[in-house]
Amino acid sequence: MSKKDVTSAYSASVSDKQNLAGLDKHISPRGWNYGKPSLIENVRSEALRVKTFVITGGDSGIGRVAAVMFVQEGCKGITIIYLPRPTTRFDFDFCGGPRRREEYQSLARGAGVNFVSGDLMEEDDCKTAVKSHQKKFGILNVLVNDASKQIICKNSRKLILGMSKLAFPHLKCCSSIISMTSVTSYNGSAGIADHSSIKGAIVSFR
Repeated sequence: MSKKDVTSAYSASVSDKQNLAGLDKHISPRGWNYGKPSLIENVRSEALRVKTFVITGGDSGIGRVAAVMFVQEGCKGITIIYLPRPTTRFDFDFCGGPRRREEYQSLARGAGVNFVSGDLMEEDDCKTAVKSHQKKFGILNVLVNDASKQIICKNSRKLILGMSKLAFPHLKCCSSIISMTSVTSYNGSAGIADHSSIKGAIVSFR
């Protein structure tokens, strides 16, 4: 131990070894509501029964959870847009759409589920996705911009404006565009200034 080296001048406690995030299938006992209303996970409110949604990146992560909740709430229809194949080493959950089709349809309870594969960095794919949704459901109430990739993009307008500008003409009164961002857009984070600035641009898009 050297008193000149601040990193070793003082003793430090041994770090605890922690497990990674748990999986539902490993939880014991399994979750149950025991007949108590306060413990029921989700009660369908029918508030979305006439609404249709387009969710980019709805096959994995936050987008998937949002899609599942919309379907459980009884939405009229939902279109999931997902990547058809890996394009960079960061695409760890590509082609999730086909795997999720059964899951969504089992929860749908009458809602229509539409899957569209495409690269949202390509305007033609964005157009195809919007047209597919309109053809199947005839109306669009909510666009959720959730898809993201860790790539170099010289023009930040491509990130969310592509889908938004194509969906906008179909959005009627009381419709919404929801764009996912991050807390780093407000405070920034060391080492990811580019990520923080792009997320800040998404906030400013409001």
